[in-house]
Amino acid sequence: MPGCTNTLMHAGSYCDERNERARRARERAYGDPPVVRLRLGSSLAAGDIKEGDDVYFECHVRANPPARKLSWLHDDRPLAHNATARVFHSNQSLVLQKVTRHSSGRYACSALNAEGETVSNELHFRVKCKLYVTLIRLLEGAR
Repeated sequence: MPGCTNTLMHAGSYCDERNERARRARERAYGDPPVVRLRLGSSLAAGDIKEGDDVYFECHVRANPPARKLSWLHDDRPLAHNATARVFHSNQSLVLQKVTRHSSGRYACSALNAEGETVSNELHFRVKCKLYVTLIRLLEGAR
């Protein structure tokens, strides 16, 4: 649109419309859908997550207007806050406590504002399972 600029850093697009009859100018502000990026917690490496570890994600959102809803996804399905399963949401963070092999998979976050919804990049990790060894001792004569 002529006379318009669009930058997220300047809180959206602004257009100067002129009504030639009334010779008035009006400014209309436009927003942008969220820009969303997911990161694994800074002290973690996706290739080195072991059973029993705590894993945390940070969902970075820039949006104008501000995001009104933030959601989490695990393998493309909504991931609800669940204290029993040790899954916790807080602001723009997700914490998985004492992960198991069932925690492996793809994770993403999603942000929604009046201009639309955006899903972040996906982070994938596989939980390394603990190896359990059972020793069986044969008694003499039981062979």
